[in-house]
Amino acid sequence: MNVRVPIRVVGTAIVLLACGAIGSSAQSTFQIQDLYSTGVDAFALPLGAHVLDTHYTQVPGGTMFVGPGTYVSSLSGSPYGLLGQSRWISPDAADGAGGQQFYTVDFQTSFTLAANVDVSTVAISGTWSADDQIADVLINGQSTGVAKSSGWYIYEPFALPTGFYHTGVNYLTFVWTNNGGPGALDVNFTSTYAQTYAPEPGTYALLVSAGLSAAALRRRRRKP
Repeated sequence: MNVRVPIRVVGTAIVLLACGAIGSSAQSTFQIQDLYSTGVDAFALPLGAHVLDTHYTQVPGGTMFVGPGTYVSSLSGSPYGLLGQSRWISPDAADGAGGQQFYTVDFQTSFTLAANVDVSTVAISGTWSADDQIADVLINGQSTGVAKSSGWYIYEPFALPTGFYHTGVNYLTFVWTNNGGPGALDVNFTSTYAQTYAPEPGTYALLVSAGLSAAALRRRRRKP
């Protein structure tokens, strides 16, 4: 018994088989362009003292919420100043002196991951310091347990874990603690990238071949 399968079905099957034949894909590096260190402008250049840092906002969650803005600190002396291109930021124009007692402020920034990013490969690291402490870092609201409790005068490297990211907009929240008097936070990102998946050249070749095969079958069907 001869079973005649419609050409449309055959063509679709060929395309699906071609796609399914691709078991691997080539990775390329995706640089996160919109994750900024503290105290810099849109070109990643240091801002002046008491200037608003538009990349960081205060969000509810800490024991003190001064307002949505964050300010570049004017505190001077070691280790205040430049760390790479970053600057220290404070919750107010008084360099954090508005809260004289022990308090915490949640500083938040955001960045975007493209739809083809493999979120398990996101790598974000840098160097930071805090007057006085960083109690935690939240990724999209989830605690990472990453903290800095050593002296505010010490810069340390840090690396954030994977497992909390997703494509689209992501949020980093630095839970900053001030033990009284002036205080500030300095976060200098030195590595911000991920891997993406892009079809290998063979993928396109198979898809083109599948399309040509389907077209040939269609022409053969039309012959008298």
